Amino acid sequence: MNIAQFAKSTGRLSAQIAAVALTLGAGLAHAQTVTLSDGSINGSSNKYEVEPVKFGSNASSNTTMGAFAVNDGSGASFWVYCLDPLTTANLPGTYTKTSLGTFMNDGSVSNGMRSYTEQFAGTPYTAVQASYDDARLSSDNSNTNKTTIQVQGKIEELYSRAYADSLTSSAKSAAFQFALWELEGETKSTSTYGRSTGGLTTGSSDTAFTGALDKYLKALNTAAGSTGDWASIGLGAITNYTFTVYNSTTSQNLLRVDKASTGVPEPGTLALAGAALFGIAYTRRKAKAGKQA
Repeated sequence: MNIAQFAKSTGRLSAQIAAVALTLGAGLAHAQTVTLSDGSINGSSNKYEVEPVKFGSNASSNTTMGAFAVNDGSGASFWVYCLDPLTTANLPGTYTKTSLGTFMNDGSVSNGMRSYTEQFAGTPYTAVQASYDDARLSSDNSNTNKTTIQVQGKIEELYSRAYADSLTSSAKSAAFQFALWELEGETKSTSTYGRSTGGLTTGSSDTAFTGALDKYLKALNTAAGSTGDWASIGLGAITNYTFTVYNSTTSQNLLRVDKASTGVPEPGTLALAGAALFGIAYTRRKAKAGKQA
């Protein structure tokens, strides 16, 4: 093969790789809008309980907490937890799917989506911003403030350890929901999580609920290898999940997780596709050269 032929072949190969890149990239970047409706999993539509909860300076009120099943029209239902404790979920409703990272760290509304910061800047939270949801106000990495990256990390830790456990009973599911809200909105002035102090509290007498909640919160506060850590409460195994936020400007924001794929990560998929195309081109050139010989 002469230089001109090689350049022409390489150009075709580059175009093929670029086409693959555009196809994969478009699929990842495009925001998908779906309609969520009530669902059912194994005959159940919810795993929640009603417990007394106090958000900052608000009066204590009976609050529904826990996972509930929804369907996006794909034929199968899945569990979601609430990310917006002071907003009602309106189903059926239209939602925009986005990643947890985008939800946590995108500071502006785009394509009909409402970020973590914007959620807590809304009207329901104006009365409690100094006592419950001011974790969102931090923009630095000092030891006294919680950044959105740190909040996201704690949410992922809670899910990786306790999500599967939370679905084993309604009491645990309610406890998990409380813990999620605690991580989202606890004040930046405290470095610990608890059900009796801070911006989010509960006076529940339900020992099944408070027992599970205390275990989750203590493990979130405790370093690995210490008494009260995840391993010591039987949740030492780590499960990796992919996180999907169902985002709305008018309804409750919802969080879904799925077990992470053990296959090639998305960036690697693109590289693998390029390598495969190069291999095909190389094989064809080699076969052609063999025939000419």
